[in-house]
Amino acid sequence: MTVGDKIRIARNMLGWTQKELGFVTKESDSRIRQYELGIRVPSRKKIIDLAGALGVPASFLAANNTDTNIEIMYYLFELESLKKITISNDGDGGSILITDPDLRYRVEYWGKQKEAYENCTLEAKDYEEWKIKYAKVFPPHLGEMNQMPLEEKTEDSSD
Repeated sequence: MTVGDKIRIARNMLGWTQKELGFVTKESDSRIRQYELGIRVPSRKKIIDLAGALGVPASFLAANNTDTNIEIMYYLFELESLKKITISNDGDGGSILITDPDLRYRVEYWGKQKEAYENCTLEAKDYEEWKIKYAKVFPPHLGEMNQMPLEEKTEDSSD
């Protein structure tokens, strides 16, 4: 997904037009359209401004571009180099093992959100919003969670 795709998704989530987003960010609607179509790429400062206006983390808008399998593979290579994952050939297409405890915790929490969505206890729009605003709504880092007094831990965070 491109930066422009992500701007459009976040803008539509708010129900805003390109003109409304342009007004809030002091940009023309044609400039917003150019961003969304990929004709122009916003600067780092503009990404921060857009993210603030849209109520999403700048990291959502600026995250890696993974539109093709080649790009995804390079991202996986990077994760392996950082010792976040390992790859094994299990004879069934291969598998990815998450070796970083904090990342594993975060993926498990994601699984709980997806399960709530699949069980219809979380609406599709809320699930998509959770993913977009992940950095703002996710529980503390695993290390921070372990340092919290027991009475502050939630039921889900104690597993």
